[in-house]
Amino acid sequence: MTSIDGLLQGTWLLVISLRRNDQPTGEPFYQQGIIQVDAVRKALKDQNISVENIDHITYTQCALLDESASGNTRQRVVWQNQPLQVRFFQTFQAGEELYDRIRQVLQQPSPDIRVLTCFQRALALGFQGIYRDKPTPARQALLNELNELVPDFDFPLNTPVIINRRFIRRGGWLRSPWLIGCGLLLITLLLSGGLNLQLEQLLHQWLPER
Repeated sequence: MTSIDGLLQGTWLLVISLRRNDQPTGEPFYQQGIIQVDAVRKALKDQNISVENIDHITYTQCALLDESASGNTRQRVVWQNQPLQVRFFQTFQAGEELYDRIRQVLQQPSPDIRVLTCFQRALALGFQGIYRDKPTPARQALLNELNELVPDFDFPLNTPVIINRRFIRRGGWLRSPWLIGCGLLLITLLLSGGLNLQLEQLLHQWLPER
């Protein structure tokens, strides 16, 4: 079974490219986003994940990509014509609704670790939503709670997909959002077969800016 980090690896890299104002190679960035959301939805369905959890994961994927594209001077106009959240969920409230989803799932007695991990990665990679122009203690509190619940990036592929709150992980280095983002990118690339030169150069160019 492919890990959630493995499934979303392309999305994490696309987020970096959008924030760097990179020019797309091959498919335009917007088309890449559509392809990635469709692919993740299909892969999760093939893993017999519930419709509700598939929606949580792909909604997070759309929200993160939409917000990243909104700051890209080359992609903003094309993307705003039909944000991914509108295309796939007929809503334009991801800035608020994603946090509602996070709180809802955190209240579940046994939340799906894949959903929590996706939430945590999105916040760690900089999703702001309604907190973009405001002090963010509420956002940081959610991220801190997710940090305690999700596994480290070197978790085994056969890690159970359902967690119990009695077994909260409290690893120390996961407290830094940018360390989380860096570790995520490096580990998922290694798990997928190693860093190729192009991706390695992208990471080295982006990480020092953070």
